[in-house]
Amino acid sequence: METNDAVVVDNGPFEGLDPDIILPLLTLIPAEDCLNGKTFYKTYKKWESLNVIQRTNVVTFWNRNVDVGARNRILDQARAVLALGVSEDRERQAMTNKHDRARILHLRVDPGAAADWTAAFREKTRAELDTNAADADPWNRLAAKFNDYETYKFSNAVILPGELTPAGL
Repeated sequence: METNDAVVVDNGPFEGLDPDIILPLLTLIPAEDCLNGKTFYKTYKKWESLNVIQRTNVVTFWNRNVDVGARNRILDQARAVLALGVSEDRERQAMTNKHDRARILHLRVDPGAAADWTAAFREKTRAELDTNAADADPWNRLAAKFNDYETYKFSNAVILPGELTPAGL
């Protein structure tokens, strides 16, 4: 039994990549491609849920059963998965503009909008799902509030009435 393998530094063998990305990729390696003919543990899903012995088993498998070429391919795949996740997050952030952020802020200050938002994500009964009334759907009520500027006015706590010029300056 080797005592040096007991201490595992997080991300050490994986070149700083998230082990949660590496673990599923290790399970995809067939037994014939492993140096010792053993496949990776199928039950090892999340790095945080592994104890010290299991983490040591992962590092030992990485060092003893995966050749250098396969390691590089796995690391490249992990970098691609990480880049895809980062680009998806950037796309999601790009879809949120200043108007969307303002609407989200109005949800926090307008009790009616906050109630509609909560109702929109609440589980619906069969009768609520089957109704055809437009005002029964909380999404329709939110859309009406946020798109009807003639009748629905949002208050701005920063701007005091009468302190602006007609041009808004």
